[in-house]
Amino acid sequence: MPLYGKSQPTKIAYVDGRPRTLHLRRARVVVNPGLPKQRELVLDQNVITIGTLHDNDIVLDDETVSRHHCRIVQEDEEYVAIDLQSTNGTFINGVRIRAAYLAPGLIVTVGNTQINSTRLKKKCRSSQASRSGLGTLLGAPSTCARSSAFWRRSHRRAQP
Repeated sequence: MPLYGKSQPTKIAYVDGRPRTLHLRRARVVVNPGLPKQRELVLDQNVITIGTLHDNDIVLDDETVSRHHCRIVQEDEEYVAIDLQSTNGTFINGVRIRAAYLAPGLIVTVGNTQINSTRLKKKCRSSQASRSGLGTLLGAPSTCARSSAFWRRSHRRAQP
């Protein structure tokens, strides 16, 4: 079992030593769902930091939120919310937590701000992957095509 934040958001599945499927794992985060100031973000890193300082991934303009309030960490196929010893605490569906797994539909509350997150997964398949290149990349063009450089670099590293 990986330590918090050590899991990788992108994985490659190999068949007969060749890359066949690229799995892109991302999180869709909605800040203040249902309110006029609602924001929606799609993030693909292992650790999502939340707070009021500008070095956070999600910067909140809420005086009841700490500078580095909490983080959401990808662990295997799940996400974990971890409070960073914030002044006002981190809550999931009204219960104060130090660390807790996030299930779909749960609301994370930091200060006066609510956050909802869901997992997003994309698969890109290469039907003609070869040692010389990618062949035909199948999948959602906007997501999978942008991943082709990552695919090529990974394929080169995997060659004997």
